[in-house]
Amino acid sequence: MGRVEKSIKEAEQYIESAKTDWESILQKDEGIWNPIVVNCVMGMFKSVDALMLETRGYTDKDHSQSPNSLQGLYEEELISDSFKSNVDSVRK
Repeated sequence: MGRVEKSIKEAEQYIESAKTDWESILQKDEGIWNPIVVNCVMGMFKSVDALMLETRGYTDKDHSQSPNSLQGLYEEELISDSFKSNVDSVRK
């Protein structure tokens, strides 16, 4: 399995874990959302890693640089205009 595929698989695992946590929280009627948020954020990072590997051949070791990397891909027209608002969301 290549690095892109591995990153995508890891992103999918984080999202599946978030779904499982969400269902568990709803069943228990708890208001503890941290695990869901963390899993979603980690899934986003792994998705960005896959995108960077596919387009650049490398990833950012520091995920705080992910918004800048996405901005660069947008400026080079490697990601669509409809994704631009997501770049800003990642930055925030």
